[in-house]
Amino acid sequence: MKKITIVGLGNMGLNFINSVNKDFKKNISDIEINSLLLIPKELDKDFIINNIQKNHQIFVVAGLGGSSSNALIELVDILKTIDINPNVIVLKPFAFEGKEKVELANSVIEKLNDSLNNLKIFDNNDIESLGDKNLPMKEMFTLMDKNIFEFIIKKASM
Repeated sequence: MKKITIVGLGNMGLNFINSVNKDFKKNISDIEINSLLLIPKELDKDFIINNIQKNHQIFVVAGLGGSSSNALIELVDILKTIDINPNVIVLKPFAFEGKEKVELANSVIEKLNDSLNNLKIFDNNDIESLGDKNLPMKEMFTLMDKNIFEFIIKKASM
């Protein structure tokens, strides 16, 4: 059985892990799924090292544009010190969240592109293309989470 750990970073990571545990995980029987939540302002290298299983495929999920942005770069660096090349999945902010958040997100993506070969970018601006535009926003976010989860399962199954 394949084993993965999904590391949720920040609020988006928390919401994603909650969706995985509540809605998505129960339908998967051939992959062991573990999760770990990290708070951007409290990244602790020893905690991370002690809670990441080296024999698992690691997926880091984070929203960009806020405090998770720089913490994500730090987390990737910590994982690389223990010889883990994580699969990083990021969610870009909506354009209406402001130029500063979008620029921060783009800057982090550029830095991650330079140091990772496993980066997948999802964009909040594409959320309406996932389903009926009349769905409540909460359901749209659940669809985005489902899309990300399906990507993780597909990648883990390769």
